Amino acid sequence: MRKIPHGFRVLSFGGCAVAITVLGWSTAGSIHVDAQRNPAAAAQQPSGAMPGVTVGGLRIVGPGVGENATELRPFNESPGTTIVLLLAAPAGAGLVAIDNDTSSLKAVADDKGQSLLEEGRIGPFPKVSNDGSVGLVEVDVRGRPSAGATAVTAQGTIAVTLASGSKPQRIPNVRLEANRIMKVGTATITVKEVTPGSDSTSVTLGLARSVMSTIRDVHFFTAQGAAIESRRTGSGYMNDAGELSFDVKTKDTVATLEFDVWQNPRAVKLPFSVKVGVGMDK
Repeated sequence: MRKIPHGFRVLSFGGCAVAITVLGWSTAGSIHVDAQRNPAAAAQQPSGAMPGVTVGGLRIVGPGVGENATELRPFNESPGTTIVLLLAAPAGAGLVAIDNDTSSLKAVADDKGQSLLEEGRIGPFPKVSNDGSVGLVEVDVRGRPSAGATAVTAQGTIAVTLASGSKPQRIPNVRLEANRIMKVGTATITVKEVTPGSDSTSVTLGLARSVMSTIRDVHFFTAQGAAIESRRTGSGYMNDAGELSFDVKTKDTVATLEFDVWQNPRAVKLPFSVKVGVGMDK
C-alpha cells in the first residue's frame, strides 16, 4: 500500500522570495528530506506500539505578484511553509481517524534560529487511507525560512484513534433497495439509494458519522457466498449524517454485506519531532 515515490522537482529556493515544493521520501539527487523521532518525546508515549511519523513533503511559498501582491501566487497558495507528515499504523493495528482539532503544534523553526510559528496550526482535513494503514496531515505556518537557512524543524502532538485490528460481520439477504435497515452491532445502517447501471449497481449506505469511522471496509457477496467485485466510490458527512457509496458489479437485488469493523479503538496523542533539510547542487 505504501508505495515510495522517487521523483520530485524543485522550482526555486533562496531568501524570502521562494517558491519550492519537495515531494516524496527519497534522498536521491541533491535534495535531502529527513524525519527524526524525538527520543525524549518517544519516552512519554503511552504503552503499546505507536504510528511511525515521516515527512512526505515540504512547500515554501513566497509573496505573490501583480495587483495587491495576490494576482499571481506561487502554487496558488498564500505565503508560508507547509510540512506534510505521513503516519504509518503499527503492524496488526489500524489508523481509524486523525483529529486536527485536538492536535497541537509546539514549535516550527529554521536552522538559523528563527521561529516560523506565526499562525501555526495542524491543518484541516487530514486523510486516512481506506485500509487504515497510513494517514496524512499537514503542518501549516505563515513564517518562511530566513535567507541562508537549510533546514526546518517542527514539533507537536497529533491526536489519533488507533484500533487493535478489525473483525468482519456479515449481514445476509439484504435487499438492495432504498430504506432497507441493517444492524451492525448496535449501530443502524440504511440502504439509502440504489441505482442500477448497465453492468453494475451503485449502492449508497446511510449511517451516523461516528459509526462510519468504525468501519474499515465493506464487501459484497452473492446469496451463495461468492465474492462480488466492488469498489468504494465515495464517502462524506454533514453534521452527524454520513454516507458510503459503492459500485457493485451485480444486477442482483439481494446480496450479503460484510462490514469489516475496527476493534478496540483508543484515542492517543502522538508526539512528533521532524527535521526537513533542503540542499541544491550549485
